Amino acid sequence: MAVNYHMKTTSYRLIAVAAVFSWLPVSFLPVHAQEPAIQRIESSGLLPGQKASITIYGAQLKNARRLWTSIAEFRTKEGYDPNSDGSVVFEGDIPAETRPGIYVARVITAGGCSEAFSFILDDLTMVALAAESEAAATPQAVPVGSYVVGLMNAVKPRFFRVAAKAGQTISVDVFARRLSSELDPVLQVTDPAGREVAFSDDVPGLEGDAALKFTAAADGEYRVQLRDVKFGGGPRHFFHLRIGQYSLSTISRPRVATIGQSVEALNPQGEPVAPAVTVSDSTPLSAAVNVTSVSAEKQGSILLTVMTVGGKALSEVEPNDTKETATAVSAEHTLLGGVLQTPGDVDWFSLTADSAMPICITAHTRDVRSPADVVLQLWSSDGKMIAEADDAAPLDAQLVFSLPAAGQYFLRVSELASLGGPEWTYDLEVNRSEGRLEVVLPADRLQVPRGGSAALSATVKRINYDGPIVLEALQLPASLTMAPVWLAAKQTTVPLVLTSSATAEPANQSDSGVLSLSAAVPDRNPPIPVSIRIASPPPKKAPADSFRSIRARSDAFVAVSAPPEFSFVAEPAGVVIKKGASGTVTIKAVRHADWKEPIDVALVTKPDQLPAGVTVPNIKLEKDDGVLTISAAADAAVGKFTLFVQGTAKKDKATPVHPVPPIAVEITE
Repeated sequence: MAVNYHMKTTSYRLIAVAAVFSWLPVSFLPVHAQEPAIQRIESSGLLPGQKASITIYGAQLKNARRLWTSIAEFRTKEGYDPNSDGSVVFEGDIPAETRPGIYVARVITAGGCSEAFSFILDDLTMVALAAESEAAATPQAVPVGSYVVGLMNAVKPRFFRVAAKAGQTISVDVFARRLSSELDPVLQVTDPAGREVAFSDDVPGLEGDAALKFTAAADGEYRVQLRDVKFGGGPRHFFHLRIGQYSLSTISRPRVATIGQSVEALNPQGEPVAPAVTVSDSTPLSAAVNVTSVSAEKQGSILLTVMTVGGKALSEVEPNDTKETATAVSAEHTLLGGVLQTPGDVDWFSLTADSAMPICITAHTRDVRSPADVVLQLWSSDGKMIAEADDAAPLDAQLVFSLPAAGQYFLRVSELASLGGPEWTYDLEVNRSEGRLEVVLPADRLQVPRGGSAALSATVKRINYDGPIVLEALQLPASLTMAPVWLAAKQTTVPLVLTSSATAEPANQSDSGVLSLSAAVPDRNPPIPVSIRIASPPPKKAPADSFRSIRARSDAFVAVSAPPEFSFVAEPAGVVIKKGASGTVTIKAVRHADWKEPIDVALVTKPDQLPAGVTVPNIKLEKDDGVLTISAAADAAVGKFTLFVQGTAKKDKATPVHPVPPIAVEITE
């Protein structure tokens, strides 16, 4: 009997936000030997409204189909040899309305899709990197108002010469760490006489990137040196260097914004350098979006990103460095913003509770490029500290507490090392009474074998809510499906299983795209805020100290890949079982590539993740089908949940693991 999915729900639409942290163990995650990998990108014509050519350098690039970007899709250039494993050139058109900024790209091949790779769409003029840039005696000439993209070779700095007039002010800005490059850049500028006039390393708020501005004292050629702090180099030491007369901005304020909120670009002194930009109502929530404005010099855009959330924002009002001067927060405010303006600065906010209630305060600093490491403290009106939170490793601080009674409470925000300055911003999400859910995915992409299934093992962090949850996929590619996933009360781990219905590669439809999710809480009003983040491991064979940007991203991705060794069908797809009884589901195996070995079918999640009183024994498929029995004890918990099982087989040195499509189960009286 099929389960009836109709229910009264309150839902949130979410786009997966990637922030690279330590990773989580997963029950299964298909490994594809032919999965492509991007090492660097070179381009020409990469401007709004232009036809662009993008060259991808990397590994496993055979049989490339297309290049997906968050701007547009690109196809392989005419004459491409699919059997070549060298670089691949893609061509496509950049929409005229595209803003300059940071975007992501993925290579789609017959073997799957690559991890996201960040690149910049710049409105300065591109200059091709030349060999003389590695010679200190003959630096490469670069005109003011241009950018250079390239690699850093070991023990070989790059040298550029810039002709400047006396009194001319020039900005130099290198994007490397912000693009997850292994290059830890250092910039130095010397005048025509060889004297140092500017130096930069590790600018606060730029994740370790360098940026500087200098004013020419006399006419002549000024030399810009770019190097790695350890003089390292290699295919992952790439950079995007900008040189021009544009305002140098290291801060967006706020760094987390709500729809309709204004965002300012500020220089390192905290002064506005361009008109404020308003976050439009068409901007998706829980996404990192480009906020680009033209600087006062009008030679190039300021490239900044902000994270978007729902709710209503409130900025601190100075002075608020004591409880007596605390900024008042009303019940409607769900996002607080501020800046620790000087070393040792402390900010206070006052909150009023109408009754006893839970509260959760989530800080955003380093995941949105602020250098601040904040400490949150909650104080009662009688002057006692009642809760404190520092790092919620590997994330920023998160304070969770149950307010004991109605009354006034005070939130104190400080910096762990008492650091401060214009860059030391913080943004705080405040959830009162309704609870909060955080869904963590173990990878930024999922390869689904054609005609089979694959899964990401999600972990759900429940804050002040232990009830049931329903997760659904939105706007999947036409060839992919995902059944609604029911999480039973208190369940914290769940595989998200996607199934490819296509048995052959589609001719006129895409079989890859961004994975969007909705989360619904049955019969819950007000709704519960839900966020999704990605805790992605480093690429295979990457060094243990490999650098990864921790900025928020919005590009969890799904793509159809090569057919699997075997796949499954569950009949029926859902069962209703009375307490004290059992139900059965037939698991049918579809074998490919002469795979005839026995298949062990077992639970994906641990037994303690099943509802209380439910048991599911393992089975072995000696041939092509077997019966899975689901038993509910007389005291089993009543309700709906989704059952996940997977099949494992062994042949020679291969041990493939593939999921069974989810089985919907309802336990009744």
